[in-house]
Amino acid sequence: QCDGGIASSPVLDNNGNIYVCSWDSKLHAIGYDGSPKWTFRTRDRIVSSPAIGTNGVIYFGSEDARVYAINPDGSPRWGFPTHYIINTSPAIGEDGTIYIGSEDKNLYALKPDGSLKWMFDAPSDIDSSAGIGHDGTIFFGNGEGTIYAISPEGKEKWNYPTGSTIISSPVIDGNGTVYVGSRNRKFYAIN
Repeated sequence: QCDGGIASSPVLDNNGNIYVCSWDSKLHAIGYDGSPKWTFRTRDRIVSSPAIGTNGVIYFGSEDARVYAINPDGSPRWGFPTHYIINTSPAIGEDGTIYIGSEDKNLYALKPDGSLKWMFDAPSDIDSSAGIGHDGTIFFGNGEGTIYAISPEGKEKWNYPTGSTIISSPVIDGNGTVYVGSRNRKFYAIN
């Protein structure tokens, strides 16, 4: 049981362990049998869903304006500071790059060691978790209602304005079509 609400989606590791974040400011690790294993506490509540890298490290963002990397045993690996709260969930590229947006209006690309690879200024808060296409392109939406396509090098490829806030996370099919919903009650499929 958590001491706060849970808006985070759980993630499973290869051993069946479950990781979920909570408004009690903790990342909870739960064994496959439901037994608590460990918790890691941040300085503010967590809305972000965790993601697990190929190395077993658990990544997530917190409303304390940090991106965290936690080892499978619950020990901290690193914390990367942003300028404002993070409610998005990380997406991990094939090369291990961690992509995560913040309400400070930036999409961050972090190396697996926690150093900054690049950041992209998206002129409005980002509450849309990123999706990654088969070619490595990163897609996300922002508070102004614009959908962005960013190259793995951090350059804007294109953007598409919907005119209303985007919180949903885009998904990309094998043909590269981007699917995402907007607060204007419309669902988009973009080539």
